[in-house]
Formats: sequence, structure tokens, C-alpha cells
Amino acid sequence: MRATPITIQPPRSELDKPPKERIVEEATKLFTLWGVNISTEMIAHYAHTNLDTIKMHFGTRDHLVFNFLKSLMKNEELRWKEIEQDYPNDPEAQLRKWVLYSEFSADLSMQAEYAQLSRAAVDLIGFDGKNPLLTEIENFWQAERRKIVKLCEQARFRDPPGLADKLLLLVQGARNERNGYGFGGPSRKVGEAGDDLMVAHGAQRKPLLEV
Repeated sequence: MRATPITIQPPRSELDKPPKERIVEEATKLFTLWGVNISTEMIAHYAHTNLDTIKMHFGTRDHLVFNFLKSLMKNEELRWKEIEQDYPNDPEAQLRKWVLYSEFSADLSMQAEYAQLSRAAVDLIGFDGKNPLLTEIENFWQAERRKIVKLCEQARFRDPPGLADKLLLLVQGARNERNGYGFGGPSRKVGEAGDDLMVAHGAQRKPLLEV
């Protein structure tokens, strides 16, 4: 009796995916690597499709950019939920973890993702009127600022709005450094600088990793 031959399935080709899925995946890769101003033609090329197919599924390239930005914002919201779950009813610990997170991310592979909103904001600045997509980023950042101010108030720090703005400048600086100084650049001092700022506004000095 002959043995049943083993059938080896060939690896799945990228072209086996539906065009809409390919477009989203390639657009995300290109936006991450080259910024949100990448052309629709380039997206079509890498997705092995054409402009008409992109238009059929998404209308304009701006819709793809919008979805990309929303995914970045969602990731930030998920990080905040993790922080809140780890330190419930402890606004100071939440702030410290948020600041420290920006230090750690500067030396990790996810750092590029962490800076994408800042990069997109720069890409979307134009000279022909304000891009509505830039407004989306601004609204998200304003909501983040209100959150930080509220946490500073709940922690009973002095001058909560002032401290919140200083912490936001610190964290945004870490986001934008993007390893421009190499491993161990200025971002390695973010946690320490955040502690200094909180102490200056009434907190007790704590070991950086206590949270």
C-alpha cells in the first residue's frame, strides 16, 4: 500500500490578499517610513494595484492618512489605559509612568512609531490653508494636555497648568529626538528631568523606577 504523498502548501503570496487589505498595509508601511505625504501612485505601486482601485475603496489618499493617524491615536489611548490600570487612583504615579515611558521608547524599536504623530504634524503643514488632518492631531494633543493638567490637579501639584506644559515639552522632546543622538542620548534623562519638575511643583523626590 502506497503512502499518501505529503502535500506542501506554497507560502501565501501578498497578492492573495484582497486589494483593500494590501492598500492599507502598504500605505501604513509607507507613511511610517517616508511620511504621510507619500504619493497615491507610490501606494498603488507597492500594493500591486492601481489608482482606480484605491479611489473605489478609499476615495482620496487623505482617507488613508486619516485612518493611519487614528490608529496612532488609538495606540496612545491604549497605553494610557494600561497606565491607568497599573496605577488606579494614583495620578502622580500615572504621570511618572507616562514620562518614563517616553524615555524607554526612545531606545526601543517602537520609537519610530512613537514619533509618528509629531512627524505627521510637520508633514501636514502647508502654505495653502490649514489641512483638516492637522486639526485632528491638534485636537488629540489638546485632549492630552487637558488630561495631564487634570492629573497634575489631582496630584495637588502647584500650578498644574504650568507643570503640565513643562512635562509635555519634555515628553514631546523625547518623542522628536528619535535617536538622533544615538543610543543613550538626551532622552535617557527624561525620567530624571520629569522627577525634577514634579519636585519643583511640590512632589516628594522618588527613585526613577519606583512607579
